[in-house]
Amino acid sequence: MSPEPDHPTPGEPSLRPHIFPLLVFVQFTVAAAGLVVEILAGRMLAPYVGMSLYTWTAVIAVVLAGFSAGHWVGGYIAERPTHTALKQTALAMALAALTTALTLIILRALAAGVISSFKSAEVSILILASAIAFLPSFFAGIPSPVLARIAVALKVGREGAALGAIFAASSLGAIAGTLATGFVFIAWLGTQLTILIVVITYVALAGLLLLRARSQRSGILIALISAGALLLSFSTLALAKSCTTESRYYCIRIIDFSAQAGTEAKLMVLDHLGHGINVKDAPARLITPYVALMDTVLRRRLGGAPTSSFFIGGGAYTLPRAWKAADPSARITVAEIDPEVTKLAQEEMWLSKQGIQVLHKDARAALEGLGRKFQVIVGDAFTDIAVPPHLVTREFFTLVQASLAPDGVYT
Repeated sequence: MSPEPDHPTPGEPSLRPHIFPLLVFVQFTVAAAGLVVEILAGRMLAPYVGMSLYTWTAVIAVVLAGFSAGHWVGGYIAERPTHTALKQTALAMALAALTTALTLIILRALAAGVISSFKSAEVSILILASAIAFLPSFFAGIPSPVLARIAVALKVGREGAALGAIFAASSLGAIAGTLATGFVFIAWLGTQLTILIVVITYVALAGLLLLRARSQRSGILIALISAGALLLSFSTLALAKSCTTESRYYCIRIIDFSAQAGTEAKLMVLDHLGHGINVKDAPARLITPYVALMDTVLRRRLGGAPTSSFFIGGGAYTLPRAWKAADPSARITVAEIDPEVTKLAQEEMWLSKQGIQVLHKDARAALEGLGRKFQVIVGDAFTDIAVPPHLVTREFFTLVQASLAPDGVYT
């Protein structure tokens, strides 16, 4: 006589094999939501500490630590009677919703104090990443051992296949969550609305697991936590946005700089780094020191503004705007990979594209495709504190050299 799947404790009804697809679905969804939070954590930190290698190293380490701790605790929960384990897993999902809803609030409360208290950027980044990403990842890690144990009990004689299905669902969910966040959610919905979607997902999973656990008393607590999570998440939609626009590449902010400039001016910030200051009625006024120095050196070298130039990166378009104002006949080409940067430069930073050729593509591909010679090529593309690696290679510098006129300058 074969053993009955999922032995119940006295008075506890057993689960039926037909719920196995439900277990796979729950694991897929939990994994997807967990990775959405991971990618969001990097974007949330960007306005405060940038989007550097340090940022992603900290976020990935913290999320993995949270998952690991959650799996460990979930293993103990999995040893309990099935309906008790499901009830406690439902509670974990409600707490995942609550801690996810709190991420933006916690970050805004802690960021300034943490950054000012530690001289080391790495320490500040790690503390902030831990504050927003560890607990959501911890609670998201709890269901896996519980679901795996129930799946094995339901598939007597096919335990290996059951485990494989749960593991595969986890991996596929993680892939789906990563792709959806990077390619769809952040660019189209923004961070705050994406957090709300994750919170709703966790709350729905908590309700689904609670129905299977059939625990009315625990249901009240879980319902209260879930309601609190939803209320917090909806309330964060009313918070001032950290970004003027969230693009596929940056958190872009436009900040009024008029008080400092003494006239109407604006600063463009990509993630946490200022990329240019434009003065409305004085395009030739260059406030940013490195831009002013570049302009001065090149004018002295060339005897005036360049007649043909190629910019690797547009940003606020401060220098192209100044050179076009100095010489309306100048041929200026800008390769700016992010269309949203150009759009905001036009809408908010008084950029006129008349007479400026803008190519929304990688600078290397743009330069290869033009096949022209330039008097000046300006390397002004950087992410946080680093130049994109493919723009500092021997191959790229060879391309730059081939694209310069005989008396040309690369700066």
